[in-house]
Amino acid sequence: MSLGRGKLDLLEFLAARENSMEALFLRMQSLQTSIREKEYDPACSFILSTIHGSKGLEYDRVILMDVGDGVFPACSPSTGKRGREGKEELAAYEEERRIFYVGITRARNELTILKLPQGSEFAKELLPPRHAAVRSAKQTARQGVRNPDKVREFCEKVQQGQKRVIHSRYGCGDILVLDEKKNRVMVQFDDGMQKKLDLAIAVGSGLLELKR
Repeated sequence: MSLGRGKLDLLEFLAARENSMEALFLRMQSLQTSIREKEYDPACSFILSTIHGSKGLEYDRVILMDVGDGVFPACSPSTGKRGREGKEELAAYEEERRIFYVGITRARNELTILKLPQGSEFAKELLPPRHAAVRSAKQTARQGVRNPDKVREFCEKVQQGQKRVIHSRYGCGDILVLDEKKNRVMVQFDDGMQKKLDLAIAVGSGLLELKR
């Protein structure tokens, strides 16, 4: 298994604070145990979580850390690669894009993205240059529309009566409410779950599409 530059940096950071390999190993075991077994403390003012661990949850304020090419996403698809290797690399990259989408949509009111010096393609797609460090999650979502024509076409077809959609994560469902002014769409999925989604991100990024 190969480690990315970001993971190696973290390992070096931990190793510099221990006086032996055994101490480093014990330290890593201790961290693993703390992450897996630590109980929720209602008195704590923040929650440290992975994006996977936050699925289905929402918070007033979300801070995404270590957003940078080579870390998150771990790699960018190489234009020169073809065949199976190129397809697998692109699939892995798109999966990280979906995970990034999950992370930013955990924020109800405020989203902060801490970028690394090397920059981030994901952040560039969402934020324009010289963007403020902290902005409203709704504002960043609207500015993250990479495909405004796609969103416009989606809304027009829904107004014409097409209600059946498919989401890359939640599966198939039916549109209950489309609110273009608030940039929102309410979907009732086939498993019974209702979700309010941001049009700019969900449709503009290709995560939500009308079912053919």
